[in-house]
Amino acid sequence: MQQLLWEEESQMAMSLSEYDISQTELRTRPGGSVLWLRVEGLAEKRPSVVIGDRVHVVQEGKHWEGVVHHVERVCI
Repeated sequence: MQQLLWEEESQMAMSLSEYDISQTELRTRPGGSVLWLRVEGLAEKRPSVVIGDRVHVVQEGKHWEGVVHHVERVCI
């Protein structure tokens, strides 16, 4: 049973890595305490990001984990 749980966890990690995004924009909002992350094409074959989700960001060797507080749709 332990092996099955390990395999399931491994498969879940690989499945989620398919949604990794690189070369995206990470900025500080006015006031400096909130980061803004632009994520293109969420509706197109990607899982949705909703309030309360945890987001992991790696930039220049630094790792951050944040919680989504606001989601907006920006049409370009």
